[in-house]
Amino acid sequence: MPQRGSVLKVLTGVAALALVVAGVVLLQPREEGSRGLAAMAPAGANAGAGDQAAVAYGEAELVPIVIVSDKVDLSPPLRDIPAVVSPPELEAPENEVLPGRTGGSVDQDEVAAILQDWHGAVDMPAPIQNWEGIPNLSTVFPPDTEGEVGLNHYVQWVNLWLQIWDKSGNSLYGPVDGNTPWTGFGGPCEDTNDGDPIVLYDQLADRWILSQFALPNYYLATMILMDTDT
Repeated sequence: MPQRGSVLKVLTGVAALALVVAGVVLLQPREEGSRGLAAMAPAGANAGAGDQAAVAYGEAELVPIVIVSDKVDLSPPLRDIPAVVSPPELEAPENEVLPGRTGGSVDQDEVAAILQDWHGAVDMPAPIQNWEGIPNLSTVFPPDTEGEVGLNHYVQWVNLWLQIWDKSGNSLYGPVDGNTPWTGFGGPCEDTNDGDPIVLYDQLADRWILSQFALPNYYLATMILMDTDT
């Protein structure tokens, strides 16, 4: 098992993950003793003098105040982490009326005025590969479909569900709950699966960076995948 530590290290890929949790607040002076905050304050300002720092924003250059993450850990290989799979919720209301709206009929003249009835130029090349991704298994609206193509893999995260394929469309992992990689990490990153995910691929370092919310305390759970051998 990889050594667990409290110091953030730069790691990369799918087999093992560097797991990071941090709360982020922008454009708010830091209070003394606060943890898990990233703030902006004028150069030379007292980090604890909130009102004075706020007034000084327009008078001085802003510099970042960087706070270390609340917790950092190194997971086992992803293939060794038991899959956490919640029952899919396949029933969803059709044409659900938004809060504060009463619904009503559709003006067909307005629809006809904005409906495009012609096809644009076909200049985009055809896809190299095409396969079914993750459906909206949790029926969360909107589904927040996130995905990224890497050197050898495609990683998709649809709000609460995560899955990994090779570039031929063969599923290598998942679909699993999005918080599965934080198994054993503890705290809100492991205990909650709140979605709004981000999936990014770093082409220069051949590594993946994924994150999602961990509510209700506004943590941001982040993982850096450090190996492509799942």
